[in-house]
Amino acid sequence: MNYGFILIKHFVILIFTIKSFQLNAQNNFNLIAGIGNPELMHIGARFQSNQIQMGGSVGISGKSDYAVIGEFLFHFGKFQDLSTRKSWYARLGSSYLKEEDEYEIIKSFNIHTRVGRELIIKENLGIGIDAGLGFRIFKEKTEIKPKTGFFNINIDFLEYFIPAVGIHIYYTI
Repeated sequence: MNYGFILIKHFVILIFTIKSFQLNAQNNFNLIAGIGNPELMHIGARFQSNQIQMGGSVGISGKSDYAVIGEFLFHFGKFQDLSTRKSWYARLGSSYLKEEDEYEIIKSFNIHTRVGRELIIKENLGIGIDAGLGFRIFKEKTEIKPKTGFFNINIDFLEYFIPAVGIHIYYTI
């Protein structure tokens, strides 16, 4: 199955859906690209109204790993120069993640919370950096072949909690 084509198709649908909600000149539309956990290497779009953003992204890693993310951001703190958006944000997101290696296929649904900061480069261009904690709500594991060796250690804590970190660049339209 060609995951790249599927992800691009979903990204185009996402852009048109979010863009259709843009009702007046006070609202903005943002394109994003970045890398993180659980988003992997991702592209996405966000609709902004005042200090609230909502949107989603699709990500890939390797030849068969992919993620689909939905997110909600609330900006707070002081305003930055060159922007109508406040510099700090709280981010709540959900993700569906499929990971595959030679030993197993893992499909999971996660919820993650983060706090981050945006740094403006130009009027329509900036970088966001955030960190927080994710919670695994659902996990389905299919074993392909048994793992062997010393590093076959199962840590229960990591089954439910995952680090949520990321960096992205955004462009405001």
